[in-house]
Amino acid sequence: MQESLIDLNIFSRIDSIRKILNPCSMKNSKILALSLVACFSFAACGSANDEAAQETVNSAIKNLSKAQSAEFVLEANGNVGGVEGPEGEDVDLDMDMTIDGSYSNAERSNPMFALAIDGSGSTDGESEESVDLEMRFANENFFFVVNDISDMGGELPTAMVAPFLGQWYFMELPADYVSTFNVYSGDEEELTEEEKAMKELFESTDFFTNVANEGSEKVDSVDTTKYSVELDNAAVRNYFLEGAKINGTAPTEAEIEEMDEFLAASSFKGNVWVADDKLKKVSGELKIGDLEDADAEISLSYTVDKVGEEVSVEVPAGAELFDPFALMMGAASMEGL
Repeated sequence: MQESLIDLNIFSRIDSIRKILNPCSMKNSKILALSLVACFSFAACGSANDEAAQETVNSAIKNLSKAQSAEFVLEANGNVGGVEGPEGEDVDLDMDMTIDGSYSNAERSNPMFALAIDGSGSTDGESEESVDLEMRFANENFFFVVNDISDMGGELPTAMVAPFLGQWYFMELPADYVSTFNVYSGDEEELTEEEKAMKELFESTDFFTNVANEGSEKVDSVDTTKYSVELDNAAVRNYFLEGAKINGTAPTEAEIEEMDEFLAASSFKGNVWVADDKLKKVSGELKIGDLEDADAEISLSYTVDKVGEEVSVEVPAGAELFDPFALMMGAASMEGL
């Protein structure tokens, strides 16, 4: 189903990348995607005792969603139990990830987006694996570079990977990739009726409940007001079901049951910081109980900066057209040794 038109829609962009790279098993991909959606599908706050706090947070997030550019940092660390291991067995994953990003939606036909990902993880307390890579979307191309990566338990021999490290590559994006990003440059006339309906649904949905003013606090030397919040799982459920109706992609009974099981097993409690009537930061703890024999406790933090300012996403110099056959041949030659 199509996500909302919020410009600050990290999970839709991450899902776009996932569809291109498809690195994870179905089970692990589902846990990651749902976790990110649960934390960062923020739009407004729900019914709460502090109506003034509710209105402030609601307004701040909507104001940020209207910005056409920003820089952000997303941090996630914690433990996920029941992850599918290399042999199909269940293992515990300790993870630590930081994503530095920026985006500019000033041109609907040419959305610019950049990510620098630095992550590490270990399973069942064994040797740590890590990756350092960058991705950019610009001029109808997807650019990427792997700066460093561990051997992933011997699955990626150094001799095979080394020739590709530090080299920027690119792939042409499909003609309809813009719609995947749900880019909205601020002109109502450019929206289809379907997109207008999704925008209205987003603006009328209250994802947070139990909002309370926690006082003043500085974030990155910026004066902010801090609010405590909880994710309203019923609002999340309604949002996706109504969105599916708008887009004509009604989920099956099995998919609805799967979503209900996830929401029943999960909770998110955290804080929102507001500065100059815009969201500055959101962070909290996402907990997932027994879900398909998996569970998780993840700390998440998302901070924005330079909202509405000029953001530059440069096209990497010297980028080469990515040839997956070269990588496959390298792997085949290593197996022959």
